[in-house]
Amino acid sequence: MALSWNLDIDESISFDEFLDYMRSRGASLFREGFDEAAVYMRRIANNRVFLVEQINNDLKNLKTFQAGNPFTGQVFVLRVHEHFGVRAAIWQPPKGRAADEMFLYEDAHDHNYNFLTVGYHGPGYRTRIYEYDHDDVIGYEGEPVELRFLEETTLPFGKVILFRNGRDIHTQYPPEALSISLNVLERIDEQRRDQYGFNVEARTIRGKIDQVPGLLVIRLASALAADESIELLGEIMTKHSSRRIRLAAYEAVADHRGVATWERAMDDADRLVRHVAAQRLRAGAR
Repeated sequence: MALSWNLDIDESISFDEFLDYMRSRGASLFREGFDEAAVYMRRIANNRVFLVEQINNDLKNLKTFQAGNPFTGQVFVLRVHEHFGVRAAIWQPPKGRAADEMFLYEDAHDHNYNFLTVGYHGPGYRTRIYEYDHDDVIGYEGEPVELRFLEETTLPFGKVILFRNGRDIHTQYPPEALSISLNVLERIDEQRRDQYGFNVEARTIRGKIDQVPGLLVIRLASALAADESIELLGEIMTKHSSRRIRLAAYEAVADHRGVATWERAMDDADRLVRHVAAQRLRAGAR
């Protein structure tokens, strides 16, 4: 079973009390004490007025309304703290609009942060949850993955689920009616691991689905082909902390300097970079 709680609790708390508890947990919030945290998630779900109050407060100043919200249009950011963020997510039945794609319905994916979620309004989405070990995969498209089915469940009012960073994969299906969930997300200062989409039937990685800032700039530098830009990309491909940025730099430099670039990539510390380099070298040998 996934980590979830169906709690029979009538007590509610204010949003300030909820935030005080989450702040008091600090960095330990997603390391231990999940049963206690689940109780607080249920208590804030029992507060039937705080969300409207928060939305109204934001609507009073449309110039700053949801400024800096990095999520899709279905997400309303409620608060951001040093160790966590709080958001509300809206889930609608599909209506055949292109915008419905933002809900990621029927697309299996993991998350590169821990988060607690509780049903706040409506019947909630249906989800199938699997488990895997992020550390066991390299991260290339089509890579086989060992998946373990955990359960199929819904997120109705009051139910709490913990989704674990790099462990849980879930496929979400549309709710029967408009639903809202509340999430408490772990904030990670260091570089996040890749987030993947999965082909559950084939048990493979479908691809990386989160964005990597800077990739477009690397492609632009390669397209312009200035000597200085290529030299700078040569530095990035061996020294940048992000494996995805290094890989993009290797791709860009190889377009200009050939197979020797991929030979250098075979010495990279990361398995994904070495895997792609080996593929490119094999293709060049044919």
